Amino acid sequence: MRLRTLKNISCFIVMFCMFFSSVICVKAADRISWNKKMISGGNILYWVSTDVAYASNIRAAETEIEIPAAGYKNSMKLSKTTEKKQSQMDFYQYSDANSSTVAYTYSYQAGSQTPMNVSDKDKYDWQWCKIELNKPLMNQKTSERRTVTCVHEMLHAYGGKDTYSSDQKWSIMYGRSDRTATGVTSDANAFLNEKY
Repeated sequence: MRLRTLKNISCFIVMFCMFFSSVICVKAADRISWNKKMISGGNILYWVSTDVAYASNIRAAETEIEIPAAGYKNSMKLSKTTEKKQSQMDFYQYSDANSSTVAYTYSYQAGSQTPMNVSDKDKYDWQWCKIELNKPLMNQKTSERRTVTCVHEMLHAYGGKDTYSSDQKWSIMYGRSDRTATGVTSDANAFLNEKY
C-alpha cells in the first residue's frame, strides 16, 4: 500500500512539474509576440557585447526608434540591460573586410537555436534576436550612417523586410548602402504600429 501511495505521489509531482514548466514556456514566448500586439507595447531589453565599438550608435538608434525624428509615433520602448539572459536583442561585432555585408540580423523562436527565415516572421512569434555588426565596414561609415545601420538592423529584428526597389531609396528598409533615410521612415513606423 505504501509503495502504491509513493508511486501516486511521485506521478503527481512529475505531472505538476511538467504542467508548470509548460505554463512558464508559454508566458516567456508571449514576451514578444508577432501575430498579436506585444504585451506592454514594444517594451524589450537589449544587451551589447563589451567588445562592440558602436554602443553610442546603438543608443542613438534606440532613441530614433522610440521617438522618430520625423515626428512619427509608435509604442516601442527599448532599454539596455547588462544581464544577457534578460535580453531579447543582443548586439555583437565581427570582422570580415572581404564581405560587402555591413550587418546581419537573426531572429529566433522560443526554444530554438536555428534562425528564422524572413518569410516566416509574418507567421510565427519571435523570442529573441542577434544583431552582428561588421567592424571593418562599419568603420568606413560616418557616425550618422552607423546609427542608420543600427536602426535598419533593429527594424529587421522587429520584422521589417528589405526593399531593393530603386524608387524606395528613401526608406530606412532599403537594402543597399545608398539609401537616403536618416532614421525611421513612414513605412517602417507603420509596420511597428501594425504589429506592436
